[in-house]
Amino acid sequence: MRSKEDAPDLARDASPIFPIDDNTVPFLIAHGAPDPVVPVDLARRFYAALRSAGVDAKYEARAD
Repeated sequence: MRSKEDAPDLARDASPIFPIDDNTVPFLIAHGAPDPVVPVDLARRFYAALRSAGVDAKYEARAD
């Protein structure tokens, strides 16, 4: 498995944050804090990027 440092262009292309623009559809992001795969910080950053671009987005998180 390659890391994002080994293939930065591939990592950027796989990220949902970089293609955000004014054509991006609205999002509902639901995230559970105990998620072992996706850190909650990534969901928060995605939400922030959507809102910064003016995309209608809602973020719901569960702590349990």
